[in-house]
Order: sequence, then structure tokens, then C-alpha cells
Amino acid sequence: MPNKLIFFGTDDFSAPFLSALIENGYDVACVVTKPDVARGRSSEPVKPEVKEVAEQHGVLVLQPANLSKIADNLSSTGAEAGVLASYGRIIPDHLLELFPTGIINVHPSDLPKHRGPSPIEQTILDGDKQTAVSLMQLTAKMDAGPVYAKTKLNVPSKISKQALKQSLIKAGTSLMVDKLPAILSGQLKPTHQDNSKATYTKLIEKSDGQIVWSRSVQEIERQVRAYKGWPGSFTELFDVRITIHETNISPKSGQPGEHFISSNGLLSVYCAQGALELISVQPAGKKPMSSADFIRGYSAG
Repeated sequence: MPNKLIFFGTDDFSAPFLSALIENGYDVACVVTKPDVARGRSSEPVKPEVKEVAEQHGVLVLQPANLSKIADNLSSTGAEAGVLASYGRIIPDHLLELFPTGIINVHPSDLPKHRGPSPIEQTILDGDKQTAVSLMQLTAKMDAGPVYAKTKLNVPSKISKQALKQSLIKAGTSLMVDKLPAILSGQLKPTHQDNSKATYTKLIEKSDGQIVWSRSVQEIERQVRAYKGWPGSFTELFDVRITIHETNISPKSGQPGEHFISSNGLLSVYCAQGALELISVQPAGKKPMSSADFIRGYSAG
């Protein structure tokens, strides 16, 4: 069984999978991740979380702006397989061909559903009752490779993106550790996806967080949970831009976009098919607060 691997990954979803490989005795010859990115007011470069893990364990890190430039580096490691979790870039064919056993991709959806870059967010946006983590063979076509194994999870009705991500990481690392030996030895063969049932997700942009109050209250409530953290769900009330962190659905009806004060003192906004009660909000440049505190601090009336 080959146990020398190349790991491809970048963000906080990726890092636990790299840690699990190292902790379970796999020889991670190299980690491929995105370049450091300047963030915050200081514009200081911030390392991807995967890079932090790799450096803690003395693993070589490559951060190419162009993947074609590292073919010789990867070939020289002698790694027979790769593992990829949320790397964020398409792996070109000539790199896929470097690995006799291929690259195993960890994808947080019930493939062929929710292929693409934002499956966790889309699961919440669509109100799915169930999702999965899939181990698939990476191919040139996005998330279309045959699937080795899945672990299915129920999706609680009020779960946030961060909480669902943590559940998927826990289930996914366990699945990977359990199935990887059989995948690498060739004992576990993948099953082709039914492409006729494929659905696709989009790359989320900051503008997607803008709340459109004419949409249904159910859609907006799911948006708040799906986009919590980034890009956030934002609007303007009392001439102040706020990000909404936590909400409840109210059956009250009125003109979408108009606001009122609930009996418990919280700010609510009418949407289509109901109203959204704002539990926690964050004015621009301030800390999160209850909408009751927001009203006291920002309402002129």
C-alpha cells in the first residue's frame, strides 16, 4: 500500500484532513496550498491554515501561483497518490497523471448533488434535510469523478455554516482514515456518478450577502445561516449598514422591507411570507449586539 502522499488544500476545512493523515502515519511528502494573502488593515500576509499545520510537522510547502510550475517538484517526491480537500483550484491533467493511484478528493456534499465551490452554503440555502461527505477520484471535470465512499449526515433546521462544516469535518476525517487504506491498495473501487442528477454551486461573492427583503422569509433566514462569517448577510436600517448574525421567523405579514418592534423588544423586518426577527446584529465597525440594543443606540425615534 502506498503511504507517501501529496496533500492539496488551503482553508480551515482542509487543515483537519492534513492533520489526520499525519497523525495516522502517512508520509506527507509535500503540501500544495495557495499563496499567503494580505488581510486586514495591516495588509500583512496571512498563511493558509494548511501551511500552519505543515510547518508544525516539518512538511515541505509549495505555494505556486501557477500549478504547471511544480510538476517536477511533485514528481521528484515519488508520491504515488494525492489527497485533496478544499484546495480551491482545478488540478490540470498533466499533474493528475503524475500519480499512479490518482488523487482522492474529499467533497462535502452527497455527490452528484452540489458539485462546485460552495456545497456547504448551498446545502443550507436549499434547506436540505440531509447531506454527506464523499470521497471521490479526482478527474479533470469538476467534482465529476467516480465515488469511493460516502458518509451521510442529517442537517438540523437551525444549523449555521460553521457548525455544519465542523460536523462534515468530523465525519469526513473519520471516513478518510477508514477508507484510505483500501483505496490506496486498490481493494476499494469507485462507482461512477449519475451525471443526469448533478447540480452545481457557484463561487460566492461579497455582493451575494445583500439581503433582498422581497424574498421569502424562509429564504432569507437560510441565507443568514449559510453566509454567517463570510460574506455575511447585510442590509441598511436607520441609515446604518448592519450584518445580521442570528434570526427567528415570525408569521406576521406586512410590506417587505418595513420594520417593526416585536413584543419582546427585538427589531423585525417584513419579508415575503412572513417577517424576520433580528436577534443578533452588528453595525459596521462595531461589535455584535442584540437588535434591542441596536434600536436604543441607533433609532432616532
